[in-house]
Amino acid sequence: MTQKDFQQKWIKLIKDEKLKVFPDDFVESVPTKEISLPNKNLILGPELFGSFELLDVGGNLIFNASSFTEAKFVLYANRYKPSKINLPLDDNDTAKIVKQYELHLDTILKEVEKEFKLEFPESTRFLEISSHIFQALNIQRF
Repeated sequence: MTQKDFQQKWIKLIKDEKLKVFPDDFVESVPTKEISLPNKNLILGPELFGSFELLDVGGNLIFNASSFTEAKFVLYANRYKPSKINLPLDDNDTAKIVKQYELHLDTILKEVEKEFKLEFPESTRFLEISSHIFQALNIQRF
């Protein structure tokens, strides 16, 4: 197996079997508010007095998050570029859900790394390969 084959195998495996949908698979019955999104890629803008701007690629302000955790929630939820998401009202709920999702991503990454080291024990390209896998799936990990 080549490293490219390994990469393709894991892209398919993560997409088809491993990856849970954020936030749907993580939000339990917590109070939420619906926010509208522009069906576009979003990027994290600068921190401004403790809040974080989420911008479209043109630099237009889309959402002003009250914390870094809230910003991560919106960015993770924007993976499929939805027009609306449900954001927990309580910051503690938001933090708990984001932490669960990040743990889920880290678990997947550890599985990939374990197999990579078995398949390619002499290779030092794991960071590059794992980055390509996440980019191909439009997965961000902050």
